[in-house]
Amino acid sequence: CPSSITLTSDAGRNSYVSNNGMSHVGAPAAFNFATSMKRDNGVFNSKLAGITGVPVGPIVRADDLKDGLGNTALFSENLQALPWHNVQIPSSTLDVVTQARFAHGMVWHFRDPKSFERVPLPVAAPPAAEMLINGAGIADIYALTMTDATAPILARPSSAHNGGVNMGFADGSSRFVSEQIDYRVYQAIMTPRGKSSDVPFNEFILEAAAL
Repeated sequence: CPSSITLTSDAGRNSYVSNNGMSHVGAPAAFNFATSMKRDNGVFNSKLAGITGVPVGPIVRADDLKDGLGNTALFSENLQALPWHNVQIPSSTLDVVTQARFAHGMVWHFRDPKSFERVPLPVAAPPAAEMLINGAGIADIYALTMTDATAPILARPSSAHNGGVNMGFADGSSRFVSEQIDYRVYQAIMTPRGKSSDVPFNEFILEAAAL
């Protein structure tokens, strides 16, 4: 994106990422890298086992996008995205295959902004500020960089535009999505079939006005 100017960048600078589904980092113990890649959790997944035999994800076709092509995000902007030829987080000591989903992707986390309203106990904590669209917390969004610790939370839509990001959807449309949308809405457009996905509140119904 011509508007994307970060304080640090490498050759082959990139500012676009794909919908890589559920983050296995920070998820409950019942979820791991393999289970996070099921069809209902996201569109793109790992197809490389690597030297350690990491699980590969299933094929995802247009027919699998049960919530509608126009309700399923494929791509977005991200200010911290790594170059496409660089699949490893800088100075990473973790498995490159599992970490690659964050280097070039956007993910959703097992978080729920309204979880503490549920009885008897909350299912998930609210999302951290950095996990939200254009999220940076108290930091300068242009100065943030990916490390082993920050990559999972920085794998979210972000841009140099005020108020939101440009996202591409499976029906071929491009939309400017507000940074103010509810996290449940974000999870809904990231999951091809929300009711069968592993989001904390899979009974959420996406309404047209939500975007």
